[in-house]
Amino acid sequence: MLQNKRNILCLIESLNSGGAERQLTYLAMLLKEKGYNISVGIFIKSDFYLKELEDKNIVCTQITKSTNKIIKVLSLIKYIVKNKPDTIIAIGGGSPMDAAKIMWVMYEHPEVDFMD
Repeated sequence: MLQNKRNILCLIESLNSGGAERQLTYLAMLLKEKGYNISVGIFIKSDFYLKELEDKNIVCTQITKSTNKIIKVLSLIKYIVKNKPDTIIAIGGGSPMDAAKIMWVMYEHPEVDFMD
């Protein structure tokens, strides 16, 4: 087990029955077994893999119910500021990848006003 547990946030659009969702579920469970603190963030509620994650005591949170990309990113920012993950793993395309890229730019360049 790890001495200093790192907090890892895994992001994906949903937990539907697709291949990316399965891979994220297996990755989250493996990292949890290795001693990491794992949380999963989704944007679209779906329960296909939810029970497997819950059985491993992995918290899964719907970041927002909105379909608006700006609101998704702002909601993710609030979630990240509140939960302070050490690492973010975004899998799949769409909102998780868009949000992860924007979050990286905002982290690297906090002086930039993205609302312009």
